[in-house]
Amino acid sequence: MAAPLVYYCSLDQVKRILRSSAEAHVIRFSEALKSFSYPEANNLYLDRSGITVDDSYAGIEKFLFTFSDTSNFTLGITDIESLDYRYGGVGDTGTDFTSLESELTVESTAWIGSPVASDELSFETNSHMSNEDATNFIQDAEIWVDSFLQQDVTFQNINTYTRMFTTSIPSPLTFATCRLAASFIFSSIFVNNVFVQTGKNAPEFPSEAFVWFKDAVNVLRTFVRRYKRDNIVSAPRWIARESLIVGAGDEGVGEGIQMPRLDHFETVANMSYSGLFINEYTEYYGDITTNNDEL
Repeated sequence: MAAPLVYYCSLDQVKRILRSSAEAHVIRFSEALKSFSYPEANNLYLDRSGITVDDSYAGIEKFLFTFSDTSNFTLGITDIESLDYRYGGVGDTGTDFTSLESELTVESTAWIGSPVASDELSFETNSHMSNEDATNFIQDAEIWVDSFLQQDVTFQNINTYTRMFTTSIPSPLTFATCRLAASFIFSSIFVNNVFVQTGKNAPEFPSEAFVWFKDAVNVLRTFVRRYKRDNIVSAPRWIARESLIVGAGDEGVGEGIQMPRLDHFETVANMSYSGLFINEYTEYYGDITTNNDEL
């Protein structure tokens, strides 16, 4: 099963952040394998690059391949802690093999050497979290980032089911999302660590993850300030005061220059000044905010 789609950062980028934690707090994901054991007599091996672990899998288990002849094998899977055993299926070295519950796939080209009856080959999975679950945490971080931006910046046409950015992702959003996702993942795994309150009514994080969370928030605040500076996200400066003619009045002039409405300023690329000037032509041409085609 493929991992969910994310936009602001990749799982590999989040894994890089998590690798910076203390050695005792290393988090391993679906593809983590260890303790390969091979029969020494006939040089039977498995090429690690030919083994694909499904993104939905996580566990610490022993995968044991037992050969009945020179090509056919049976897979048995044992939980390292509970010693619970389950049947993983049968296959042969001449075809690609996928375990019964789709935990992993072994390509036919991954087998090296010539097995004989009773040969055993094994390795262990060693993952705390599936890639799929980790990617879901990235989606959570994307939603968190979107919510942070929406409380400070007036982005237009927000869709609940899509991210605010899907192309040309601003680098500060990638930086922040990676660190937020890392803090969420770390907190879910090391739930017994010392927690730090991030602020009033804010979530708590383990002390290591708090650094990532704080860095993310600081970068987002800087991004918002710069966005506000470089883009019109509110009305121009004159919106706060009445026009001179309207405010002071001048007999015979009429309504004069009117203050622009906020909804005329959607984005920098799509400004609309329709209706900004209301004068004696309005009565003849009609409302120029709705009848521009007649002008």
